[in-house]
Amino acid sequence: MPQTSLGGPAPSGRPSQSGQQSASAEVAYGGPGTGVCPVCGTSNAPAARHCVKCWATLAQQAPAGSVQGSSGDGRPPARAVRSRLLRYGLGLLALAVVAVAVTYYLVGKAPILPAPTSSLNSASAPGRWSMFGGDPLHTNVAPQAQPIQGRLRWSFATDGPLGASPIVADGRLYLSTQDGRILALEAGTGRLVWEYRATGPVDATPAVAGDLVYVGLRDSRLLALDAATGALRWEFDTDNPIFAGVQVVGGELYLGSTDGKLYSLDARTGRRRWAYQVGGWTTSPPAVVGDVVVVMSQEGKFHVVDRRTGKQRLFHEIASGGAGSAAIAGDRAVIGTADGRLRAIDWRARQYPFERTARYWQLQFFIWQLVQAPPVPKGFLWVIRFPSTSIAATPAVLGDTVYIGTTDGKLHAVAASDGRQLGEFGVGGAIRSAAVVGGDTLYVGAADGKLHALDVATLREKWSFATKGPIAAAPALAGDMLYLASEDGALYALE
Repeated sequence: MPQTSLGGPAPSGRPSQSGQQSASAEVAYGGPGTGVCPVCGTSNAPAARHCVKCWATLAQQAPAGSVQGSSGDGRPPARAVRSRLLRYGLGLLALAVVAVAVTYYLVGKAPILPAPTSSLNSASAPGRWSMFGGDPLHTNVAPQAQPIQGRLRWSFATDGPLGASPIVADGRLYLSTQDGRILALEAGTGRLVWEYRATGPVDATPAVAGDLVYVGLRDSRLLALDAATGALRWEFDTDNPIFAGVQVVGGELYLGSTDGKLYSLDARTGRRRWAYQVGGWTTSPPAVVGDVVVVMSQEGKFHVVDRRTGKQRLFHEIASGGAGSAAIAGDRAVIGTADGRLRAIDWRARQYPFERTARYWQLQFFIWQLVQAPPVPKGFLWVIRFPSTSIAATPAVLGDTVYIGTTDGKLHAVAASDGRQLGEFGVGGAIRSAAVVGGDTLYVGAADGKLHALDVATLREKWSFATKGPIAAAPALAGDMLYLASEDGALYALE
């Protein structure tokens, strides 16, 4: 029997032990020319350059006497391992991003709620001014109002200052008072029809929809009263005082409270549909446009909320809050703040997952001076600043013109499209309430106790009417009458 030397070749037909290990290593790690994928183990054609299953690069046939894809002991080289780990990591990251996005939109997205039980609306019409701001957009415009000459037809005295706007619907006027009453008067004569005794001063402007009158109280309750008799139909408790009026649109009622929440209720029954965390006191009514609600807290937290689900569409944190509401001018929500700035935000903009986080890091890069400019908040359109003053009022919107009063006693006209200042008019006291537009005349009250009637195009004064106290509530226009509340405790009806 032939002898073999130590380490010599094995007899013909019998591979050596080391040869078996080498062949095994090539199969396990996709040796050169084998076509076996080193990543997923799929068999491919020997000449293939990429795996047909995972598209990983395959090892090619090495020159004679060399072993590719191996460190000499059957292991892949370190560079190949690092490359493979990098591919795995990037793939897992991509899968995680896709999974989170799919979960957000398909699983985490809130379901659309069933329709409310009625189609009640507090939208104004000719002869009606049935909610704060005149309509759900807070435009403060009564396009079919008759010209007002400033003559007093009647007045009604109460025992406390009046800080809420009057509301007019179906021949009746509804008023909240600081002497703890909710009143219904005949709009034409001022005769008292009924009164509801509240538990304390009432600050919120009422709203009327169908046969119900809605008003919030300091004792945290929202009341729904019978418009004909003043009888209580239902109530809803928010646990904190209510200073803001409500909006009723399409059978849904929207209410902000000092408990930090925005509520959607069924307008007919008072049943809660959803509650959204605003993050601060809400003391002014929300605006409603399309399928969203627009609201800002006193702390400057601006929100656009989906009406159907109660979920956030857009959020801005503004350095200075405000006491007024947003007004809608086309695709713009225009709102003033206590630092004297008026800004426009695209209410149609929508924030998607990770955008707020990305913007946060962009802001940090700006702070660290790694980028030249801070990130622009999504939906931001323009801002104008009126120096050395403050804005406490809700804007009025007529076409492409926004009218806003400031606490230094000026009424400004601004282009809604780009924020250009178009004109101004000075009055004798701070303006803390919205101007109201009827026909070709703009009406604005001031802390000097006067209501000023201005030409809407030129801002020239036509006439003024003096009360005995500051004016802090917007007037209401209905038909051929203007109704004005003053802090002297009286309500004035002008024709």
